[in-house]
Amino acid sequence: MKKRFDIVDIHQLPPPASVFFFGGLPRLVVSTWGSDIIDFESHTRHPRLNFSRCFVLHQAQAVTASYQYLASTARSFTPSATPIHVIPFGVEWRQFAHPPFPRPSPPPIRLVITKHLEPIYGIHYLLDSLRLVSDQIRDIELLIAGNGSQRSELEAHARRLALQNKTTFLGHLEHTRIKFLLYQSHTFVMLSLCEALGVAALEAQATGLPVIASRVGGIPEVVLDGKNGLLVPPKNASALAAAIIRLVNDSEFRQQIGHTGQEFV
Repeated sequence: MKKRFDIVDIHQLPPPASVFFFGGLPRLVVSTWGSDIIDFESHTRHPRLNFSRCFVLHQAQAVTASYQYLASTARSFTPSATPIHVIPFGVEWRQFAHPPFPRPSPPPIRLVITKHLEPIYGIHYLLDSLRLVSDQIRDIELLIAGNGSQRSELEAHARRLALQNKTTFLGHLEHTRIKFLLYQSHTFVMLSLCEALGVAALEAQATGLPVIASRVGGIPEVVLDGKNGLLVPPKNASALAAAIIRLVNDSEFRQQIGHTGQEFV
């Protein structure tokens, strides 16, 4: 027996093989997620996938997105008459905002990144920027939390740059350990080549860390340049190095944008 539902809310676009199950529903709400609608690959997605996106979004009575960048991408597949509601994404800041111990005083200045070790996250460029920074600032180190297909290559790249004593690859860490790692650091860095929103930046801000991030995707919605962080062009090691040096040399500014970031979250 078929059941009749008042509302069907799907929490990301379905794969192409199942889209026709969503045809003819009286009240369909589509809550887009990010990777279901934003193409992170450098090549164009298969036309079948774009067709399935259009099909489902044309059935929807309403669409939700957690940030403006995602909403604007969804609009390109959605009829102009269908409302798209932006419901901002947040983090449970109380989990991060009350450190169990004081943040250690520099030096050394401790940079941290919590990302998978994949090409899309630009960690090669981050290591290149650390080489530039360490030529001017000796007491600096980088902590990299995450695993991925590029780990061996990135470790070799750090050795080629003579950064093995300034770079620590921590591997995969549980979320609770990530929180403590953020408490022990002074600046969060992410030089992603493409990023839907940057939840990691929000979590870092919740601990009071200033954030340096690439100006891509939805990141500018959570990292407000000069207010709660600094934005730099992607693939630009020298711009990232300049931003790092600015925060290292201006501790008052570093603490100010860290505090503003915490209020923002």
